[in-house]
Amino acid sequence: MYLKCCNDSIVNRNSDAFRKMPEVLGFKSHNTVNKYLRQAIRLNWIGYNAISQNYFVRGISILRGMYGFHKRQSALFHLKDIQVMEPFLASVIVNNNIRNQKSYFERKESERLKTAVKNTGAALQVAASSDSSQNWVPRRVINQIAVTKSKKKNEERPAYYGYSNRKIASLLKCSKTKATELKQKMEQCGFIETIPHTQVIAVLEKRDYAYRGNLYKAMPELIGKVFFRVGVLKSKKNVRPKKVVEVVQQLYDEIVPKIKFTRVATKPSWYAKQKVA
Repeated sequence: MYLKCCNDSIVNRNSDAFRKMPEVLGFKSHNTVNKYLRQAIRLNWIGYNAISQNYFVRGISILRGMYGFHKRQSALFHLKDIQVMEPFLASVIVNNNIRNQKSYFERKESERLKTAVKNTGAALQVAASSDSSQNWVPRRVINQIAVTKSKKKNEERPAYYGYSNRKIASLLKCSKTKATELKQKMEQCGFIETIPHTQVIAVLEKRDYAYRGNLYKAMPELIGKVFFRVGVLKSKKNVRPKKVVEVVQQLYDEIVPKIKFTRVATKPSWYAKQKVA
């Protein structure tokens, strides 16, 4: 990625960009750089001309052909993020899944609304045709009724989009502890924004740890996700507000994607052409 960002993907061994590689990438010496360059050359991610001593970084179209990638969606990478590649790659997966989740519900909602408008419009027109005073129904009325029916009958859109640490671990194929650590780094790097969400389960007069223990026994999935919080119970006018203890459940965080995505060109790669030939 560093070489791709330098000098139009062509880097000479005697150039400043090459000499600065250990420092920029956080390596101790050029020995480590040379080690990984040899691996990249074996994988054909990079070409090397021994005469000119130039490294040539393969384009995305060639890599897509080599590995049979068909999807065109890609994430935008900036050189400033070169030393936080692990959080960046993890956030690409999380961001993409959140975007897909949001797109799914928006698409489903649009499809349901179109169907509901069509069916409701036909039904209302038939009903209105028997009334001599009015033989049509305004489109505004049809849309309003259709939206109401669509929300009642079909899968509801979530209040917000996000994942628990367990779900993130599943997406990244790692432990829950590692997922929690990566999530914190992703937010620190500005790749995602998290918004905590909670819900009040019950309201008590005082802290009752026995109540929480019984709650854990009844619903083991809540273990570690319930805490007490001081709240104020509002009552009628001229009555002093009463302090209470709220039993609060910690819900999964809302995740706001911050990475930008784009679509690569569909131009066939050189590698794919050679394969066909």
